[in-house]
Amino acid sequence: MGTWLRTLTKIHHYHYPVIACVGLIVTVVRSSPGTHYYTVGPITVDAFYSTLLLFGALLVLSVADTYDPEDYELESDDTER
Repeated sequence: MGTWLRTLTKIHHYHYPVIACVGLIVTVVRSSPGTHYYTVGPITVDAFYSTLLLFGALLVLSVADTYDPEDYELESDDTER
């Protein structure tokens, strides 16, 4: 069960950077600035830049996160790092 738990925790840890990279790529390829605007009261926001900001923040936060096998009560294996 230890290998399955290790695999699942690694997938859980690394899927956020993948989602962020794919989101950034799809946003840049399929969208263009100035196409869609959101207006909330007196504030108008371009959807292109807000999407870039959100996916960029997800990428930065997920890359800055650390994976520690001891948190999941797994033995540290130096060959997998």
